[in-house]
Amino acid sequence: MEAPSSGGWSELPVDILRYLLERLSFFDFHRAAIVCSNWYLCSKQTLRLKFRSPLLMLCPEEGGCRLSGYQFLGNSGKWFLVVDSRSDLYIIDVFSHKRMLLPRLETLKGGPHEIQGVGENEFKENLIKRCTLFAWDHFTIKDLRGLLWVDDKSGDYVLGVLMVSVNHKFPMSIPIADERAMYAYKPISVGEHIVVPTSGEPLFLYTRAYEPTSGRPRIFRLYKRDAKDLEPNTFLVEVDSLGDVALFVDLGITVPADRTLGIEPNSIYFTRDDRLFNHTKRSTPCIDVCVYNLATKTIKPFASLSNFKPNDAMWFLPS
Repeated sequence: MEAPSSGGWSELPVDILRYLLERLSFFDFHRAAIVCSNWYLCSKQTLRLKFRSPLLMLCPEEGGCRLSGYQFLGNSGKWFLVVDSRSDLYIIDVFSHKRMLLPRLETLKGGPHEIQGVGENEFKENLIKRCTLFAWDHFTIKDLRGLLWVDDKSGDYVLGVLMVSVNHKFPMSIPIADERAMYAYKPISVGEHIVVPTSGEPLFLYTRAYEPTSGRPRIFRLYKRDAKDLEPNTFLVEVDSLGDVALFVDLGITVPADRTLGIEPNSIYFTRDDRLFNHTKRSTPCIDVCVYNLATKTIKPFASLSNFKPNDAMWFLPS
């Protein structure tokens, strides 16, 4: 009997792939749809879960988004991946506070890398090469970010933890004139983000905040790759409109505009600069819970938050 071929993930049978896609959240569904062309075509034939409005979490504590003493790393719907001061990892249901204890941070294995504790909330990333240990990088809990996927029905989960630094840069560059305009005044906070819209074509968001005395408001610039120039070190082209969708920077995706849910079209929903990259060594993280309209190029803060000064804030999609 002939053994079945061992094709890659892109060659999964359509019925199996559709079954998997139907189990994903809105966020994970759109991420899966851009894995390859076959997955994208199958996603167009799949019944998606009903979209639910994003929720805003406000954090009065210092040190980033925290939940009763935990540091937020990432989430999958209502399930949040967090770490405590002892470097213990948990998955917590943000609504019921049900939690699952995970292996300690230092026990996670990642190929040739390992994590070693060197003090309270401080760690060292080691590179193991040919049975020899090399010190690779030093970081704290604030430098950690996480990726999480949880199956609400079975409770199965997949997670990853990564360290970020000021050395992360985009391979492409923005136009020189735009770069000069952004630094015409000295910024106090810098943000660079990658967003995956429903169309599947990545977008690059640059934002800068300036001293209030400069009289210059926070600026947003949205770019994409030039379809005619796919060289790795090329200049990006500016995007003037998002159309009938809204971009949520914390989620890294676009969602359908819906005025009944308060989601404005052609808008960018923003909270802070360094959700993905850590810029604390070259600038000060700046919390700006606001909506930027690409058509009018105006920033609208949330009036209901005028008397609330959060130390952190984050948009997330419930399961």
